Amino acid sequence: SATVFLGDTGSQLLGWLAAVFVIQVSSNFILFSQKIYLLSVISLPFYDVFFVMIKRYLHFKGNLFGKIINIVKPDQNHIHHLLLFVGYSPLKSMLIITLFYLFCLCLSIIPILFKSFYLTTFVIVLVLNISFRLFFERKLKLTNN
Repeated sequence: SATVFLGDTGSQLLGWLAAVFVIQVSSNFILFSQKIYLLSVISLPFYDVFFVMIKRYLHFKGNLFGKIINIVKPDQNHIHHLLLFVGYSPLKSMLIITLFYLFCLCLSIIPILFKSFYLTTFVIVLVLNISFRLFFERKLKLTNN
């Protein structure tokens, strides 16, 4: 069977393309709530990286410089690692993450259709991402006990 490995460079390219897309589209919006809403479109990768960076910062014991340096060091705290550690297969993990992301993406279409609810959608997608991550972190704790 064929295997595709994206690697660091490929994932960084996709991340940069998504970021450039959001920045480019944000130039079409005037209000801050409209601009911040665009994070909902790239919610899962954005929040995953954000949460991992916060976790690295908070768990590193040492001075401020060490904490900041530790933010960019690789580890296995990303959401796909959580799902694998809980016991899901790589395929099942990918399907769960993809379905969740598509759900958030569908919610992100609402403000475009109604030309309203930008901030509400942003907050809902943020809460969903936090809940998604906390659910699997809790499940991992229960699995390890």
